[in-house]
Amino acid sequence: MTEAQAPVDAKALAAENAALREQVARLEAALRGLPFGVAVVASSGRVLVTSGRADELVQRGGGQPMALDDYESLEAFRADGSRVERGEWPLVRSLVTGEVVVGEVIETVLDDGTHAVFEIASAPIRGDADEIVGAVATFEDATDRERRTRAEREFITNAAHELRTPLTVIASAVEVLQAGAKDDPEARDRFLNHIDQATDRLGRLGRALLTLARTQNSQEAAKLDVVVLRPLLESIAEEIIPPGEVVVDVSCGSDVAALANRDLLEQALSNVARNAAMHTMSGSISLAAHPRDGTVAIEVTDTGPGVSPEDRERITERFYRAPGIEVEGFGLGLSIAAESVRATGGRLELEAVEPHGTRVRVTVPLARLVSA
Repeated sequence: MTEAQAPVDAKALAAENAALREQVARLEAALRGLPFGVAVVASSGRVLVTSGRADELVQRGGGQPMALDDYESLEAFRADGSRVERGEWPLVRSLVTGEVVVGEVIETVLDDGTHAVFEIASAPIRGDADEIVGAVATFEDATDRERRTRAEREFITNAAHELRTPLTVIASAVEVLQAGAKDDPEARDRFLNHIDQATDRLGRLGRALLTLARTQNSQEAAKLDVVVLRPLLESIAEEIIPPGEVVVDVSCGSDVAALANRDLLEQALSNVARNAAMHTMSGSISLAAHPRDGTVAIEVTDTGPGVSPEDRERITERFYRAPGIEVEGFGLGLSIAAESVRATGGRLELEAVEPHGTRVRVTVPLARLVSA
């Protein structure tokens, strides 16, 4: 009997199959235990194996691996905001061209609409003749790390933007004093008062930005205080400088108070009020506060050009500027205000005012003053 005609040893074959299944089970268990996802793709483009967070990218309903063509169509972006097109994914490049990719950061939009950031590495799998027979990629979840990094970058941007105003006041006052105003007692006192107010604002601004940075990075919760609102609103009203024909008024009871972080609340309201002053060329700006259902609504209302419904959806986005409005600034004021309000446990809303104008409402918990 020839070797080809030798009977199949059923027991040996079963033992080999059992050993193979055990090896596969061990491999799958090892992959599940890794702190990152793994995906293996055949040269045909079929996804053979996925594990960990890679499942969220390269699998669909029912847990069945999908084709590489579907994987390529996922919505994804690089750190610079450019879209990752079909054929540009690391896994695809390794499979098609044999490229080895290390540490590429890609933000993806998952099937449920959430965003996730992955650091991806990939390499080709080669056969005995050095041909590409597949590719393997690792997906490390970098979402939390990227969020912290962005928060740190945003803090620096916020600080640079916000520090500019008081520093400009101080520099201008010093320049005027050096130019001769120091010899005029009345002018000297006026500009020294400007320097004193700007220096005080620098201190409050520094505390607010540091508190905001710690809150954004989840290092600590913002400390809450009882904040009496009328003096705060009056102080902010004095700081903003709208055109001469614009009237600024404050409407708030002397006993109305909020439970909030004072520095963050002041930073938020100051930004909202200054934003209103930049956009209001005539009419009035009103700062008001009143209790409402266990909260206190603090409203800044202006008679400026108003904000369209489309722009209201985006007005608190960082660097967003409504089309057609030419004012100085970087589009950070309302973004910082919104972040500060969220950090202090409140919410910020915008609404249109008829016939034109905008109302920004900051809602925070109400505090009750106790008489001595």
